[in-house]
Amino acid sequence: MGGPAFALETNLSLELDFDDMEEIKAHPMASTVLVSLDQLMQGILGKDRKTVQEWEPNYSEVEDKADFDKFLETSDYCKDKKKQLELLQMVGEMFADFDNDCSVELNAGVFGLASLEYKIEGAGYGELLVLVYKAATLNHRESLVNKMISDYNYSKEQANAPMDMGMDAPAMDEMMMEPPAE
Repeated sequence: MGGPAFALETNLSLELDFDDMEEIKAHPMASTVLVSLDQLMQGILGKDRKTVQEWEPNYSEVEDKADFDKFLETSDYCKDKKKQLELLQMVGEMFADFDNDCSVELNAGVFGLASLEYKIEGAGYGELLVLVYKAATLNHRESLVNKMISDYNYSKEQANAPMDMGMDAPAMDEMMMEPPAE
């Protein structure tokens, strides 16, 4: 006894090539889909592309830069944060060294029944990778800088604050002037 046998075979191919951005913009549906990278980043991060690309650590709110640098050398907490920041910046520099031209091919098959081939190629993908990385790490990098500054400011406040022993300032001054008891 045998069941019905059938065979199905197709060779469907869809190839989309867009060499000119004007060709894409001219499409009637493009106006609803096309968003500039700046608009996208402004919506997600609240910052434009130039700000993300050119971000550098900013310690301008620190009044005494030399004292801050000394503090960074002695504070284990700040050393750790500074290493993290330097690592993030180094990875960004490594990505910047990638070739801008890119070609990616993806091939997949499902039990010999179907297959999918996908190819992306073009120029500028290296720059896009760097931009995406910098955008993804921007808040963390800013947070590391703010944590170092906050730790420095807190240490200065603690160094300048009188020891609180439940006394007011005149009582503390009086206690400090008394010679130690023998």
